[in-house]
Amino acid sequence: AIAAVLPDPDVVAGHSLGELSAAAAMGALDPVEAVHLAALRGAVMQAASEVRRGGLCAIAPARKEEALALAGAEAFVALDNAPDELVLGAPEAAIATICRRVGGRRLDVAGPFHGPAMLPAAAELREAASSLRWCSLRRPLLSGVDVELLHTAADARDRLSRAVASPVRFREVLQRLEREGARTFVVVGPGATVRSLLRRNLPASIAVLT
Repeated sequence: AIAAVLPDPDVVAGHSLGELSAAAAMGALDPVEAVHLAALRGAVMQAASEVRRGGLCAIAPARKEEALALAGAEAFVALDNAPDELVLGAPEAAIATICRRVGGRRLDVAGPFHGPAMLPAAAELREAASSLRWCSLRRPLLSGVDVELLHTAADARDRLSRAVASPVRFREVLQRLEREGARTFVVVGPGATVRSLLRRNLPASIAVLT
């Protein structure tokens, strides 16, 4: 239904799981297989989080070094969302300390996603993805793993597998899209979270549609 209304964009991007949706929308993967891969992604990430429990906490970027020092060696940057929001991951006790000491906001998630604890999940996802039929994308996908434009089936499969254990560099993705000349952004998805992130990252002159 969406394809019947909207033309292909010049480039697509996604926030975390949204990258899989974006890649499928551009023909990298059959939509039904993409749904199955998304379900598997959730299952392997949950399994990994039960082995190494933890969580995520949103903080002001200016408090990053202080928060990392409080949390110790197992803390990591999970998501760089916006100029006013960085998300750190860490074990349970460290997350509680960060949120209490630096005024962070604990996210309602089940584990320390987008960090080292998810490496087993990334390996399982890569194995499952390798059994699927991937195609080149009709339009490029700007990856949140390395902020590079992806065109080929192999690149899409590689980045989508790595993404679960890699920081989400969404702020940088939006900065590059703006530098590349993007002036109209169309958000396809539930809720208002991604639209809010776009508005917090982009100047008012950029059109953000839903």
